[in-house]
Amino acid sequence: MGFFGHSDDAKNTMNYNNISLLKKAKHAIELVFLIVFYMGLSVFGHRINIYIYRFLFKLLSYIPVLNHRAYVNLKRAYPDKSEKQLLDLSRQTWQNLADVVVDFLFAKSFFQKKNFYQIENLDIIIGLQKNHKSILFVSGHIATWEIFRIAMAHYQIPVGMMYRAFNNPYFDNIARYIMDYGIAPIFQKGTKGIKNMMRYLRNGGNVLILMDQHFSSGHDIPFFNHDAKTSPSAAELSLKYNIPMVPVFVRRDGIGKFIITIHPPLVPDADITDTKNKITNLLIKMNRVLENHIRHYPAEWFWLHRRWK
Repeated sequence: MGFFGHSDDAKNTMNYNNISLLKKAKHAIELVFLIVFYMGLSVFGHRINIYIYRFLFKLLSYIPVLNHRAYVNLKRAYPDKSEKQLLDLSRQTWQNLADVVVDFLFAKSFFQKKNFYQIENLDIIIGLQKNHKSILFVSGHIATWEIFRIAMAHYQIPVGMMYRAFNNPYFDNIARYIMDYGIAPIFQKGTKGIKNMMRYLRNGGNVLILMDQHFSSGHDIPFFNHDAKTSPSAAELSLKYNIPMVPVFVRRDGIGKFIITIHPPLVPDADITDTKNKITNLLIKMNRVLENHIRHYPAEWFWLHRRWK
């Protein structure tokens, strides 16, 4: 999930001509609801909306059919927790989702602010920039992950992003508008997007890739003691172009406050010489550092993903 647009990449690449009239009508109705929703948000400030939508999303968390996937994923990850602990965590996940939705819709206002975040280990990025033109940042759908890109822009370090387009093209275009800071491109998942991203990296750009979604043709990599299909793209790009692969995570520090943690770059073990095994080794390390962060802040990960299939 991502919402950015910039120059040529801001144009949605979905093929509108292949959408049926019935689906177009459905998308239009959804668009009306989105506009009403967004207008409602604009009446109040960020903090009040957080409280409103936490309450509304908490109500949704009590609907079993909606909360089922989060509960099942949590049970898979934490088999020793009680049912009450799992339900409590799943409902906290919905509260986090409410925060993410409101934070995203107020993204432009965040971009104009200062002092709403702290950065741990910024010196890692500063040091890497001395020897590398590009940095490949890897993360997951944790807290409001876009805060990282906003913060880096304040330091004159533009960071592009690979994202999956919304199924509703109207949503996709509006979301791109909301999150277009005009500082770095985003790349829609797919052949064209990957080619554009590779060109951007080769020309010295930085990119953020979220690594925590199911990728059907990916590698089976352990994640919470279960194999999870993991995209190899970040590891392949890192090795092919000698680009540092740097984990970065955002966590909450109160309403509208965040802490960004930069980790040292991931490198394959020294005794591994085969490229295929290097890729697997990097993915194992990536999932390990991602899992470790989630275990410390489990309520801030998007457990509603179908991560294991």
